[in-house]
Amino acid sequence: MLLSACTIVSLSFKLSLVLTELAVFCSSDKPEINTGLSNSTVDSWDDHQITLQCVAVGEPDPTFNWYNVDNREITDNVTSISNGTKVTLITKTTKDYGPYKCRATNVVGSTNHSITVNRLSEYNNENKKVFT
Repeated sequence: MLLSACTIVSLSFKLSLVLTELAVFCSSDKPEINTGLSNSTVDSWDDHQITLQCVAVGEPDPTFNWYNVDNREITDNVTSISNGTKVTLITKTTKDYGPYKCRATNVVGSTNHSITVNRLSEYNNENKKVFT
């Protein structure tokens, strides 16, 4: 119970029946992703390090989980940031590209946000190497 997010709106005591009634109004909001501060796509190439960022607000504050392309939870290289989380990855093979998911959860509910990691080609349209 989060008392800081709740307000007592009525309180009544009935001593003859030894009944106590307490009405409490709690302000609670399901997490909402801040799409302006969260990635939606990230471009990468093999053996390149990237960082995915997810920011959300809710009442109470949400907790965050990351999931990879295979929908397996990511627990390594995850750090907290103000109102959110980030995960650092190295894209090594084709299986590291595609949709990643950030889930923000609190007692009211959860919200998912997808971040797509795109694979850039090593070669441009003229078949010249773009990066090493």
